[in-house]
Amino acid sequence: MAQFFAYEATFIAVKSPASAPGLLRARSAETFRRVEQRDTVHGYVSDLQSRALRCDFLKNAGSVGHPEFCRKPCIFALAGNRCFHSASCNFCHKDHDKHTKLGRRQRELLQQLGEADRLALILPFLRAKELQEADGLLSRLETRLFSLTSARAAAPSWQILQLRRNLGHLSFRHLLLLWPSAAQLELALRELQELQALVAGNVCKR
Repeated sequence: MAQFFAYEATFIAVKSPASAPGLLRARSAETFRRVEQRDTVHGYVSDLQSRALRCDFLKNAGSVGHPEFCRKPCIFALAGNRCFHSASCNFCHKDHDKHTKLGRRQRELLQQLGEADRLALILPFLRAKELQEADGLLSRLETRLFSLTSARAAAPSWQILQLRRNLGHLSFRHLLLLWPSAAQLELALRELQELQALVAGNVCKR
């Protein structure tokens, strides 16, 4: 049933358009001293619902931080079906670009590169996202890149060009998880969790 918020005297009431109006109790007029104060309060209340809709964690866990930090799409939601896990689903229920993953050959090409070359290839695409919340992480990755030695594997330039083209379609989360070795994967996942919580909190404050 659809609901909306309304300001009633000094209370915020959740209203349902389908509910019967019933009998109204007598009450005094609003005690606002100025029209501007009344408009400010009413504006705040009317914005509550839109703020709640922007909070991804109120929908499902896998959608937190969409589109840059969320998990891969839920196969049920992607097919237009109802997901039985609902809010506890660990996969994203929102729309995604069709180009959200690399092919097998491109993944193998990345694996042939050392950490320094993978990081040098991926960092520009991470920076291009222009996410202020990720500035600290990207600075740490740049510092790590400077400490590594490049040992580029031989690969045709057209393959690298095609790989770069496809990297531009990937989300921040997907790009970041292409960088680490197995030993560093836990660190990358922990960084992503912190960014997800930070982004979700910032969205809800707007």
